[in-house]
Amino acid sequence: MKRTRRITFSVWYLLLLLWGLVILWSYLSAPPKAKITYSEFKDLLQEGRVLEVTIGEEEIEGKAVFLGPQGQKQEKGFVTVRVEDPDLVRELRAKGVKFSGRQRYTFLRGLLSWVIPLLLLLLFWGFLLRRMGKGPEFMSV
Repeated sequence: MKRTRRITFSVWYLLLLLWGLVILWSYLSAPPKAKITYSEFKDLLQEGRVLEVTIGEEEIEGKAVFLGPQGQKQEKGFVTVRVEDPDLVRELRAKGVKFSGRQRYTFLRGLLSWVIPLLLLLLFWGFLLRRMGKGPEFMSV
């Protein structure tokens, strides 16, 4: 007698795969940003080529107008390390640059914002399934 192995499929594997694909997609779909030094950032700011800035705890990122190889202007994202500069906000205001702050993203905060609602939903779903109990048997009258 030949035994066949039954392959079991878990919804958890599917959810894990989906979560991994979402993370991979968000990483790959982000446009590349030019890494520049803080002094280059200040030069761009003085020349009036910085369009907008987001100031984080450790880095500054934004959009600026860069000059291409043939001198053509192109809008591009940039990122630089944040240096403690008390005059930065004043200079940004003087040049009319839109700026905002950003809170630090932690892996734990991101994980909890996805996992806790999902767990609550699954617990509620399991509770409802247990309350319903077994359905009627097949072919029962």
